[in-house]
Amino acid sequence: MYPRPKTSEFSLTEILMIAGILAMILAKMALITDSSGLNILISIIGSILWMWGCFRMTVEKGLPVHFGFLGLLLILGLILIIEIARAEAKRKAANPDKEQPSEPDSLY
Repeated sequence: MYPRPKTSEFSLTEILMIAGILAMILAKMALITDSSGLNILISIIGSILWMWGCFRMTVEKGLPVHFGFLGLLLILGLILIIEIARAEAKRKAANPDKEQPSEPDSLY
């Protein structure tokens, strides 16, 4: 009956992105050691987690999945994804009745 109180739980997207960044930082800091194979493996795993988080974020924000490739630009890509999603939300709010070209029944 009562609404659930807000908790400070992280979503899977946030966890993936944080884990990816931390793994990439850890791999870069550990470059002074002799285990370069382990550093490369940690860096690859971090990159995969980061990209997975970026793709999930684009879907959650209502953008096409291919915008997730902006994650290759790391922090700049994250900022671009957020700004593109914000601009798209403003555009949809300004024209709620106008059909979008991506809709299958659209005449545009």
